[in-house]
Amino acid sequence: MSEKTISKYIDALSKKLGVAAEHIYSTLYKQAIVMGIVELICGAIMLVGLVISIRFVYNVFTKSKYEKKDDKYYSTDEPINTYAKIKDSDFVEDGLIWYVAAFVWIVMLVIIFIAIPDGLLHVLNPNYYSLKEILDTFKG
Repeated sequence: MSEKTISKYIDALSKKLGVAAEHIYSTLYKQAIVMGIVELICGAIMLVGLVISIRFVYNVFTKSKYEKKDDKYYSTDEPINTYAKIKDSDFVEDGLIWYVAAFVWIVMLVIIFIAIPDGLLHVLNPNYYSLKEILDTFKG
């Protein structure tokens, strides 16, 4: 698409909205950058959440500490830390933790693999996305 065609679209859009063409383009340019930054932040938050949740599940299975209690007729293992209490819960013993963790991890990975590349594209090439927004306005 040539610059003349793009200029015509921007001029038509500015007449429609009643503002200067330079104002529209600069606003869309800034919005593309802001959208990219927001997507990068969301992706980073999801990445941190993924690491924390994996670390938590790992700690539940590796850092559980128990203390042997001997009664008159039998001995039991009593949990002495929070990880052991969580490991002894029905949620973990029944294996539900793996279904929930797998679902959450898959959702987080999908969001990470979509948000971070899209955010980088918005930040690195805001011209494309501002022009795309203008063209989408006229198409739809």
